[in-house]
Formats: sequence, structure tokens, C-alpha cells
Amino acid sequence: MPNTRLSNPPLWPMITKAGSNYILNYGINTQKSEHIIGTNANYQLFKAQLWHSGELVWEGFSASNAAKDGVTKPSLVHWDILKNKYNLSFSDASAFTITDANSGRIRYQGDHLASDITTPYANIIKCSITW
Repeated sequence: MPNTRLSNPPLWPMITKAGSNYILNYGINTQKSEHIIGTNANYQLFKAQLWHSGELVWEGFSASNAAKDGVTKPSLVHWDILKNKYNLSFSDASAFTITDANSGRIRYQGDHLASDITTPYANIIKCSITW
């Protein structure tokens, strides 16, 4: 889910370009509705949540984040980008890279791939939690 304090965060976070700025449609860990982000900067754009029997038991980015009980924590949190591999030489492109798979740090690379409109983008972020 988006790393925001908005009470009603967007279902599909989007990044748009306005002039030379890239704008995320929610404020990172704030109540702001928009946040200007820089390319090649590390962000924790998303946070993961773990629910059990309808109750939120954990929320965070890495295994160092304690559960809501303040004691337990996950043994592993791993972030990745899902990418299809179509053949040996062709995989999905992505405007995101994971810079630290264990802390959820994500870098947005901007539209440097925009000239190749035949390349599909795989911007599906995956978080795996081992409890």
C-alpha cells in the first residue's frame, strides 16, 4: 500500500510528469495529496501490511519493524518487482528499481525508456514477508 498518512489513499498510485518535476499522487508518509519526487533518489514509496483474522498485526518496510504488539517481528521482508520474461533476450522494462530488497527502498528512473514505446512496463511491486 502507499506509504502515506492519507485517510483515503489512492488505489493505484501514479507518477506523472509536470514540466521537469515528477509528481506522485500522494504525499510520502504525510497527509499531503501530492509529493514531488526526484529520479534516482531512494524512497520508501510503499509499506507492507500483515493482517490476521481481520486485525492489523504488522506494518512496515523491513524485518526491523516490530509488530503492533511491540515484541514480535517478521524474520524476513523482501521487496521485488515482478517482471515477465518473454524469451531469453526480452523481459519487461520498469521505471522502478529496488535499491535495497530488505528495506523497501525504491528508485524511480523516470521516463528514460519512453522512446521505446514497444517495451512493456512491469511496475508491479511485490513484498514477501516470512513470519
